[in-house]
Amino acid sequence: MANRKPVRIGLTWGDPHGIGSECILKAFEDERMFDDLVPVVYGHAESLRQQATHFGIQMDIRDVEDAADAKPGAMSCIDIAPGLLEPDWGQPHPDAGEFARLSLEAAVQDLASTKVDVLVTAPINKDTIQSGQFKFPGHTEYLADKAGVKDVLMILASDALRVGVVTGHVPIKDVASKLTKDGIVHRGTMLHDSLVKDFGIATPRIAVLGLNPHAGDNGLIGEEEKMLILPAIRTLQEAGIQAHGPFGADGFFGSGDHAHFDGVLAMYHDQGLIPFKSLSFGQGVNFTAGLPIVRTSPDHGTAFDIAGKGFADGSSLRAACWMAADVRHRRMEHREMTADPLKVTRKRTTIGNASEPPRTATAVCNGNRTFAPPQAGGRAMRDKAEFEIPYTGLGLGQHAFDFRLDEAFFQTFDPEGLVDADISAETVLDRFDEMMHYDVRVTGTVQAACDRCNAPMTVDIECRTRYVIQFGSDTHKTD
Repeated sequence: MANRKPVRIGLTWGDPHGIGSECILKAFEDERMFDDLVPVVYGHAESLRQQATHFGIQMDIRDVEDAADAKPGAMSCIDIAPGLLEPDWGQPHPDAGEFARLSLEAAVQDLASTKVDVLVTAPINKDTIQSGQFKFPGHTEYLADKAGVKDVLMILASDALRVGVVTGHVPIKDVASKLTKDGIVHRGTMLHDSLVKDFGIATPRIAVLGLNPHAGDNGLIGEEEKMLILPAIRTLQEAGIQAHGPFGADGFFGSGDHAHFDGVLAMYHDQGLIPFKSLSFGQGVNFTAGLPIVRTSPDHGTAFDIAGKGFADGSSLRAACWMAADVRHRRMEHREMTADPLKVTRKRTTIGNASEPPRTATAVCNGNRTFAPPQAGGRAMRDKAEFEIPYTGLGLGQHAFDFRLDEAFFQTFDPEGLVDADISAETVLDRFDEMMHYDVRVTGTVQAACDRCNAPMTVDIECRTRYVIQFGSDTHKTD
């Protein structure tokens, strides 16, 4: 994240009888965290200093009254209550739930007023936080209500795995009745859009899990796969989304097939989260997709059984901070790329006779079993440099290049090959400070021989690809 403005992170305290504050302190025990992040904790500064001493952590913790006053290089803390009683570690209590609610509300208010850039929430006790002011199953539903968003998607993410769930905090007995084809399509689309916009994956591959054991065994162990899930996958594919499945969850994760996909769509909470936490516990992050703001949290709960004992690991909360910052930057880059704020510059590179009319794409075999390859005629090979894009001399913004690819182009790479083609390659390059995006659209025709009768035929060529090129390296990135 070098050469970027530090991200101001709003950190909620979570349940004060759990491990939230310990994880916050341990996450920022590595001083390199302060190079790119400005943490603002919503709780009680003096109590946080006392807990740092309790856990043997040395840290500069500063009192601030306003998040806008937080300075880089230290942990800032805003008092959301006059004081915090001595923690009764590991014990649920309504007062602890109320403190967690006040911390969350203060952080969300500052996030809405842009005093902090992103939100990272420490674990709450979903029971003790319930009150007249908080009647939600968890953070996700509360934030969706505050943002006025009808639907959000919980994604558990690590370096190697990203899992979204169709039904979230729903009793297992109600899962099947909650599933609909439209709901699966909607969640699959949300997962795809988040992988593109929030995680920077241009063309994500998504695996869709079945509901029943062995994905229903073709209807022998349930009809949901045939009646709901498979039709939903086909609808996603028709929309241009690379969705595959349905897969039986046990074999899918047990065989390691998840490594071949950018995202996994599970039908219910435990189906996705049990394998995720088994594979990534301690390094995973809970991310809420579909919100207008960026919110992450660690992949664990309050851990009352170890609270106050110094055994908590801050790795997941640290990863949540980095992911929140990364997602914010990716969203900004995505907005810049799709807004097209700069004038597009055009450069046309033409190979061959540009005045030739386009060929008619028929792809129909004429039944003639004799086929003579087209001759090269008088077209000369060209220098490969004519097909290169001189990106080192390009300024920031969007640039477009049009290439004509015909017989001379292919002979440049294979002088012995005879390829009769009429192809246009339209390339749009978006250059940013630290990366470039290439969008390439190839259309045209190629003369080929039928693989059944060897007769000549004209084949349509049409494809679109995106390449993302990152400059340098980032040792802190977690996703």
